[in-house]
Amino acid sequence: MAEHEERYRTLVELSPDAIAVHRDGRLVFSNTAGLRMLGASSLDDIVGHPLLQFVAARHHDIVRARVRDAMEQRVAQPPIDLELVRIDGATIDVQVTTIPVAFEGAPALITFAHDVTEYNRTRRDLERIISLQQATLESTADGLLVVDTEGRMVSYNRRFTDMWRIPPAILEGGDDRTAIAYVLDQLRDPAQFLSKVQELYAQREAKSFDVLEFKDGRTFERYSQPQRIGGRIVGRVWSFRDVTDRQRLAQRIARLEKMEAVARFASGVAHDFNNLLTIVRSYADLLMYQLGPDESRVADLQQIKRATDRAASLARQLLLFSRRSAQAPRRLKVSAFLSELRPMLERLVRQGITLSLEPGPPTIDVIADAEQLERVMINLIVNAVDAIAGTGAITIHVEPSQLDVHAAKVADVQPGTFAAIIIKDTGAGMTPDTLAHVFEPFFTTKPPGQGTGLGLATVFGIVRQAGGQIDVESVPKRGTTFRVLLPTAEPVTTAPSAQASEHEPRG
Repeated sequence: MAEHEERYRTLVELSPDAIAVHRDGRLVFSNTAGLRMLGASSLDDIVGHPLLQFVAARHHDIVRARVRDAMEQRVAQPPIDLELVRIDGATIDVQVTTIPVAFEGAPALITFAHDVTEYNRTRRDLERIISLQQATLESTADGLLVVDTEGRMVSYNRRFTDMWRIPPAILEGGDDRTAIAYVLDQLRDPAQFLSKVQELYAQREAKSFDVLEFKDGRTFERYSQPQRIGGRIVGRVWSFRDVTDRQRLAQRIARLEKMEAVARFASGVAHDFNNLLTIVRSYADLLMYQLGPDESRVADLQQIKRATDRAASLARQLLLFSRRSAQAPRRLKVSAFLSELRPMLERLVRQGITLSLEPGPPTIDVIADAEQLERVMINLIVNAVDAIAGTGAITIHVEPSQLDVHAAKVADVQPGTFAAIIIKDTGAGMTPDTLAHVFEPFFTTKPPGQGTGLGLATVFGIVRQAGGQIDVESVPKRGTTFRVLLPTAEPVTTAPSAQASEHEPRG
């Protein structure tokens, strides 16, 4: 019996975990590991002391309950995490298990305590790292997807799902083939997309960059590189960057630069052409005067004059495009102007097409030539009608728009507040090639004899001469949106009325 007890004491003393015996809420024994844990040099430092003295105050209630349950029910208490307070006041994290026993012939409790301070610190550090990584992934503007070596999705950020518009049901299902099929359906060239994926899975060390074009007009840059852990490739990271706006901005700047060059050329041609027309018309008038009204060739000269009139009209349109035409600008309330113009615009719309107008707040004023602005609206509505085959809709929407220094520089206008007149149709839309030339003079997609190609060029010149900008977005089979920006007028300040003079007669 003595040998058995000695062996038991030896095991208790050799245990790396703290083992303490307590009765009636006070410590009666601890092994060496327990003394070290509490910062005690001998049993005299702790024996007889209240158990709760060595427990952080916030855990007192749960410890009392565990002690009571263990003593009354004589059942072991499951492991819990506590904070112990050492003799020197320092604290440590422990995991404790309490078991009812008999000690020196009386009921007591034995508690096993395992120091988890370092484990908890490591876990918290890991949680912070994971939290930081997750926050970084979620805050990035790029869509990120991590796959294993077999191409199965391991993780992704919210931006990835937003960019690819994959329904949650597909992602939660975990079926890679369904997800890929959903992705491929959005692309203009799904074969190229799949080819690059298969190429990279065959060459695990390879890095990659390519550009993806979407059916709806979006453009993504796609980056890929292997994921390594300890030097071993465990998967691949795909990064997707939406460069649609950047690409459109570059195209807009290029278009503006080209249009400026064309406008200068058109201005010179129009002036020279007008000079030639003046000479032709003058000689026609002279011949008509010399021949008299009864001569048979007068009719031929009248045809010449009518042709010069038509040519002069084309020249005037070129001057409008090149922003060299005469203007009569005045203050216009955009909402009132469009409301008054609506009956005329409705007459341009054929049956089966609806025209809706949202004229915006009545406080938006611009300085513009009313006749020329009317021409802008007529041209845009006629183009919208021509773009719609069968039934469709055209909407005109007005809203204020603020351009900061950067946005104004891109649009080649002065910073400030603008009236945005947005004309949207549900027509056939335009291809990127057509979109690149849409404002150029004499460019038209209509059959010969059905258009001069000066309508949108004239619109461009009128808007630019008014200090504004016009932009267009279009996707084949999804319609076209023209956005006309006109600088708003300064608010009208009403001078305070003069006060009545003291000497003014009163009645």
